[in-house]
Amino acid sequence: MCLYLCLPEEGVLRAFPTEAACRTRLAAIRWPNDISCPVCGGGVWQLKSRPVYECGSCGSQPSITAGTALANTRIPLKTWFRTAELVIEEHAVRHRDPYVAGLQRALQSEGIPLSRKAVGRMLKILQVDL
Repeated sequence: MCLYLCLPEEGVLRAFPTEAACRTRLAAIRWPNDISCPVCGGGVWQLKSRPVYECGSCGSQPSITAGTALANTRIPLKTWFRTAELVIEEHAVRHRDPYVAGLQRALQSEGIPLSRKAVGRMLKILQVDL
């Protein structure tokens, strides 16, 4: 229920309408004080050409999802955010576990075409901490 109460009132897609907004929010959650390199802890800056950071100390280029459950995902962050919102609502409000088919239908009704296999993997990742 705590996760449900933390959702934006206007909905995730309105609160985070672009991939850039999603990346900014993910960075704020991941590094609440200051963005730092996951390899050496040094200071990083975001590259303008790609959505990754570069470390001034070691030269590594971690993405915002590196080292998380979303690492190497090809699914847009907007889709992850909306899927997480649907899973949280289903779990907290209706007091039941969301099913792959129902989640896939809900996403498809919003114009987010994902395979059953992709939705199943996302659901497995998102339900880890519910």
